[in-house]
Amino acid sequence: MSIAASGLAQDGSGAYLISSVNDSGGLSDLSKVLAFSQSGAGGAVNGYTFKLANDLNMSNATTAYLPYFGATEFK
Repeated sequence: MSIAASGLAQDGSGAYLISSVNDSGGLSDLSKVLAFSQSGAGGAVNGYTFKLANDLNMSNATTAYLPYFGATEFK
């Protein structure tokens, strides 16, 4: 799977947007990010940038945690 095929929207700077946390109608943006937020081989930081698109209500999140974040930037 590639991040381009994940269905995540991007802003004008190329950052991938996270706007949903509940998987009720399909995979949420947070669930999609999990596959790409880990470090690369040997612990190298990956080159992706993620950004919150809006405030997220984690009380109804179906993804209960965010593991170690190894991306370049979280805006």
